[in-house]
Amino acid sequence: MNTTHLSPLHRRELLRLLGLGGLAAFLGRNASAAEQAVAAAAAPAEAPNPAACYRRFHIGDATAYVLNDGYMPMPIQPMLATEAPAEELAKVLAAHFQKPVAEMPFNVLLVNLRGEWVLFDAGAGGFSAPTIGRLLPVMVAAGVQPEQITGIFISHAHSDHIGGLVDAKTKELVFPHAKYFMHQREFDYWTAPSPDVSGLRLPKEFISGMLEMVQTVLNKAKPKIQMIAPGDRVLEGIELIDAPGHTPGHFAFAITSGNEQLLHIVDAAHHEVLMFEHLDWTMAGDSTPALASVTRKKLFDRAAADRSRIFAAHFAYPALGYVRKNDTGYEFVHDRWTWT
Repeated sequence: MNTTHLSPLHRRELLRLLGLGGLAAFLGRNASAAEQAVAAAAAPAEAPNPAACYRRFHIGDATAYVLNDGYMPMPIQPMLATEAPAEELAKVLAAHFQKPVAEMPFNVLLVNLRGEWVLFDAGAGGFSAPTIGRLLPVMVAAGVQPEQITGIFISHAHSDHIGGLVDAKTKELVFPHAKYFMHQREFDYWTAPSPDVSGLRLPKEFISGMLEMVQTVLNKAKPKIQMIAPGDRVLEGIELIDAPGHTPGHFAFAITSGNEQLLHIVDAAHHEVLMFEHLDWTMAGDSTPALASVTRKKLFDRAAADRSRIFAAHFAYPALGYVRKNDTGYEFVHDRWTWT
């Protein structure tokens, strides 16, 4: 694709700053938005106070935290709503006071279930852009040490979800006392000699780098990974939900405590506006885009019917809310802030 609208400096900067998404190869489709993303990412700014990057809440009797692992400025297209017509996308964004460049958040869920500190994914660690990989200081600010984590449920093996399992410099495991749980199908897919990446709409150079990184982390973590399948009862209060499409073995999770349930949809949807109004709009990293849309509808239907609160890895922080059906589809209703 043509990226001549960007200066060589900006192309290099975007590759460096946004390497996790491989966006530079797409920039010919949205060069002005790309320039804005570069400026936003490169502008000097103080790192946020880790104490300001988590939110405590409750799921019934369980204490839970939203831990923000960072953010990445990126053009909405072509990474998100990849197939959306430009005019329709602009109309939806304007109707919701959204800009063509978004600061995509990276959110991780931490829950204490009957004394067990459980993480759902481990963040990006040091394998990504400089604005991502802040999970550890944020978690410590919330009062939880890495040594206290006893279980990590891996939703899928993209780098922003498993990179934090391994220290990027020492290559040692970060959570020494944790067991890892992962879908057998997901593990087999990523560790195959030649994973089928034909459905990804990402640059080849990014895909090859991603595969290398993922396999490095999984090979290091393999001795501690327990393979699981949808429906397995690994820990009381956690339901494992098959949610393929974004990746072949993508999990969603229903966490229940007392009389409340939280539905963690992880990467079944990446935007709290676009993918509610248009279920068929997908993102470039979906391995099977059509299946991702089907999975998204199933999860939205469940959440709307049960009136369960949901959480997602990339919705606007703190990424908690509800799904409501309307005349044209669905809408996301942000959770009301509480002080207790």
